[in-house]
Amino acid sequence: MYIHFLFNPDGSLKQRYAPVVSYQKQTDSFVLKYSIPGHHSPRQYFFFKEIPATFPNNFISEIFRLFSITESFLFRHPKSKVPTPRYSIINSELHISYNPKPISQENIDIALYNMNLAITLGKQHHSLFFFDSYLENYKLIHPEIRFTKNVVKKLQRDFNLLISR
Repeated sequence: MYIHFLFNPDGSLKQRYAPVVSYQKQTDSFVLKYSIPGHHSPRQYFFFKEIPATFPNNFISEIFRLFSITESFLFRHPKSKVPTPRYSIINSELHISYNPKPISQENIDIALYNMNLAITLGKQHHSLFFFDSYLENYKLIHPEIRFTKNVVKKLQRDFNLLISR
């Protein structure tokens, strides 16, 4: 499979074979440079103006599936940029499970105390200033969660509700 050609068994990208997207100013198009499995792993080129609905071969299809090549990525007119891998897909395909480091009970107790302190101080001062402390301690207790922008917004909303009661 092509994923095994691009990624190591631990899920890290093989930089030598990483696809690269570049903006071509003179033609107002993009070029995807990618390697295919073979004796010398030759570089191939795919020119496009926008993300195609269908792809000319399975290699390009897999690259668009495994890497985040979006309209916003292309809008920035990348100059020889490796797109970000979609690790959720890669980890699933390579059967890599995320095992966070175990946290000691003492560290959990300290983090819980600091979270409660942040809530108490937030209530006293009617301020979201203490949310950063709350968030950092929440991250210590929940290392399995990916803290995306939406997750942080939800936590901030919950923190706001806690300090406004």
